[in-house]
Amino acid sequence: MGFDEAITGRLQRLFPTSRVIDNVHEVQPLEWDLLVTHKDPVNIPDHLFVVAVAEDATPRFGFAEKKLRTGLTVSVDYDGVSRASEFTIPGGLTHRIDQLVEQQLLPVARMLQWNLTLRPTFVLRPFLVTSDGGVLAGSFVRLGGKAECWCLPSYVDGPEDWVAAALDVWHEQDAVRFPKRDWLRANEWMTSTERLLGERLEALESERGDLLAALAKEEQQIIVALQAARQEADATHRTLLTGQGNELVKAVSSALSACGFQIVDMDQIWPQNNRREDLRATVKGDRGWTAIIEVRGYEKGAALNDLVRLHGRFRTMFLQETGRLPIRSWYVVNQFIRQPPRERPAALASQARELDAYAEDGVLVIDTVELLKLRGAVETGIITAEAARDLLKEQTGRLELQRETARHASGVGSREKTSS
Repeated sequence: MGFDEAITGRLQRLFPTSRVIDNVHEVQPLEWDLLVTHKDPVNIPDHLFVVAVAEDATPRFGFAEKKLRTGLTVSVDYDGVSRASEFTIPGGLTHRIDQLVEQQLLPVARMLQWNLTLRPTFVLRPFLVTSDGGVLAGSFVRLGGKAECWCLPSYVDGPEDWVAAALDVWHEQDAVRFPKRDWLRANEWMTSTERLLGERLEALESERGDLLAALAKEEQQIIVALQAARQEADATHRTLLTGQGNELVKAVSSALSACGFQIVDMDQIWPQNNRREDLRATVKGDRGWTAIIEVRGYEKGAALNDLVRLHGRFRTMFLQETGRLPIRSWYVVNQFIRQPPRERPAALASQARELDAYAEDGVLVIDTVELLKLRGAVETGIITAEAARDLLKEQTGRLELQRETARHASGVGSREKTSS
């Protein structure tokens, strides 16, 4: 538990059967004999042998079989500190443990200004001892007397070497659970070719671990960016599919601006008690062209009465204000907002005859589903903003996007009125 993929791969080569876990509860502990961990091995079944590399400043290793004179159990922890600069390797250790202490522990311990030490010392078989009696690494018999725990400092380089040494020791204690490892595969008896290939394999595993870590980091960055993009789209673009009221008006204004129009929010101009159309669209360089726009959101279908009010009352008020009629009256609707866009019927589908009549007088009904598609076509480069603007300027009746975007994208076709 707790090791990177490269170390895990080297550890797995020591065993005929192994499993990478993050928590002991992920397996049936009775089916296993040994836990190798970089996390505190507390509260694990007492039959498991353990090799534990310290994780943090005050790691714990669980309870020992040997008790205080009072009969109380004791927990082995790295909770002591020694500033000693002289160290001793106790006698009675195997040759392999002696080598590992000299190669991996002593050089680092001598460089540190202070070292964490294990307590209580009376339950430990020490691997390395300070001049003031502190134990830097060692083992103890776990509570229950069935297994051992090897306690190693966090700076151990190559935990697989310590596990191999532990397996040799534990074979002498329980040959059934820990059968003799094949010494013929030990490094000291390998040919130079075997060593070279083994080193290449380890390097490849390390490279794979680095690559996977980099990919995981990039994946997380993309996930965060995607979540932010989705939140932004929900608050802007997709408001065309879900919004009503002022938020829908703002979304429509933004979409039409993206399609090349100059938009004025008329609710910011007219007083509260004299509201007219929601928006006006004009075209830069074409002072005579104006569309008055009413924006509505409905849980049910579009309402013909709102279109009549736009093209009747609001159009007349525009004439009184400017002395001319608007070129277009646009009725922009987000209808059946509780339904998926693909399941929504065409706007004013049951009033086709009335809509045909209004189309003759410059009315265009724009479903926000189609408006969102048009904005997407502009943003992805399928058509230009100018082409999208011309498409909307030309059409009357009901906006039919698929046919018209194809025509404008190809640059072919004549100016025609479309109605349904």
